[in-house]
Amino acid sequence: MLGKSIKKVVTDFEQLRLDEYGNVAKTEKPVRREHVVAGLCDQWFPTSAFRLGGPGSRNAAVLFENITDYKESERLTEWRHARAGAIGCESARHST
Repeated sequence: MLGKSIKKVVTDFEQLRLDEYGNVAKTEKPVRREHVVAGLCDQWFPTSAFRLGGPGSRNAAVLFENITDYKESERLTEWRHARAGAIGCESARHST
């Protein structure tokens, strides 16, 4: 996706993110976030945005990685731990 605008890749990309990345280009202040992209079937991405180019540049680059599988695995592990705890509490009630 090198050199493509985000609107060409994800046509319904959230305006909030576009504004944030535009601000990165204007202010030179980099931004790091982790968020869900609804326009890509609710996939998770940590992103790092920074200005690209020399003085006066109005371009921003965004590095990202799809971590959806990791997030789903993390959520499943949390659910299993919560369920195991609930089962343990129920067993303890019945054994006394």
